[in-house]
Amino acid sequence: MIGYKLLSGTPTKYANDWWDGSYTRILFPNANLNSQCLNEFYQEIGNKGTQLEFFQAYLQHFYPNQQITAVLIDSIGLPNDTIFSLPAIGTQGRLTPNKSRLLLVIDQNTTQPLFFRYAADNIVDVSTLRATIAELKTYPIHISHMLIDAGYYSQTNLRLLYGADPDDVTAGMQALAFLMCLDQNSKLYKTLLAEHSQDIVQEKYVVLYRDRRVYVKRVLVDLFGHVGYAYIVLDREQWREKISWHVPSVLGVSGVDCVDRVDVESGAVCVFVCSEKLEAEQALSLYYLRQIVEVMFDMGEIFADGLPFEVEGEDIFLGYLFLSFLCATVFLSLNQLLKGSAYDVWGAFAVLRNQKCKVFDDCVLVKEATKEMNELYKKLDIDPAYSTERNQL
Repeated sequence: MIGYKLLSGTPTKYANDWWDGSYTRILFPNANLNSQCLNEFYQEIGNKGTQLEFFQAYLQHFYPNQQITAVLIDSIGLPNDTIFSLPAIGTQGRLTPNKSRLLLVIDQNTTQPLFFRYAADNIVDVSTLRATIAELKTYPIHISHMLIDAGYYSQTNLRLLYGADPDDVTAGMQALAFLMCLDQNSKLYKTLLAEHSQDIVQEKYVVLYRDRRVYVKRVLVDLFGHVGYAYIVLDREQWREKISWHVPSVLGVSGVDCVDRVDVESGAVCVFVCSEKLEAEQALSLYYLRQIVEVMFDMGEIFADGLPFEVEGEDIFLGYLFLSFLCATVFLSLNQLLKGSAYDVWGAFAVLRNQKCKVFDDCVLVKEATKEMNELYKKLDIDPAYSTERNQL
C-alpha cells in the first residue's frame, strides 16, 4: 500500500487494478486489495497499542539513546466525517470545517518523520501544541521550531507562543520559534503585499530552490507587540509547473516585474511570519517542507472517493493516518537522498517507471537502463539485478 500511494496517484478503489499491472504482483502474489481487506488492514495498523510499540521501536532503532531535535508541523487538514469525501482543503492557511488536524514531528536535520497525532480541527489554539509537546516528553524528542497555519494568528495565541502571557501560569510551556502562514484576508497580509509587491522582483531577492528561481523578501514586523519577521514569497515557476499540463495558454500572463492579481489568485505568492530571523533559504525550505508533507497526507482529499469504505471506528481512521505517515517517511527519506541531483522524488518516479522487465515462469529479466535511470541508481546507491530467480523474490 505504501508503493500504491506513492506511485499510483489514483483513488484507493483502483488499488487492485494497479497491483495487477505492477511488479508488486510478482513480489506479493497473494495480496488482496479489495475494500473489505483494506478496511481490516487499516483497523489492524490503527490500533493505538500497536502504534505505541512501533514508535518506541522506531525511535530506538534510528536514534538509540539520543536526544532528537525536531520540528513540529501543525496542521494538515484531514476529513473527519464517517465517510471520506472530497472536502475543500487549505494548505495556505484556509481552514475547512469537519476536519481533523494532523500534527507531524520531523527530525530537524534529516527531515525524517518521527511521530504524529491528530486533534479536532475546531481546537485552533496553543492547547493543541501543549498537549502534543507533553506527549513527546515520553520520547527523547525536543521541539526547536513549529510550523503552524493561519488559525493560530491571534493576539492570545501569539502571547502564548512568545511565552509572554502572565495568566498562563499552568502551561509550563516556554517560548518556541515558529513559522506561520498568513491568510490572504488578514490585515497584515494585505498590508505587506501592498507595501512590498512593487519591488520584490529583483535579483537580490532571488533564492534558488531546487531548479527554480524564487523571490523572497524578508521584512521586520510587529506581531501584537512582539518582534517578528515576515517573508513575502513569489514562486511563479512552481505555479507554471502546476497549471502548464492543462492550461498551457495561461503561461506568460503574469510576466511583470511586481506582484500582480494573477500571482495572488493563482497561488504564486504567499506570505508567512516567523518569530526568528532566518535566512531566506532556510525559511523557504521550512515552508516547502510543510507543503511536501501535506501532499502526502492529503492523498485521500486530492481525489474524490479516495477511500472506498466507510470509517466505522477510530482505529480505521488512525490506520489511514499511520499509512500516510509511513508514506511521508519514505517520500522524505528519498527526497533527502536525492539532494544535489537534478531530480526530486516525483521526477525520479517518472524516470524509473519506464524501467521494464520480462517475467518468465522461473525468472525475471530486467531490460537495459537508460542514462537517466543509471544516474538515479548511482545516486540512490541501488545495484539493479538484471536477472532474478523468481524463487528468490
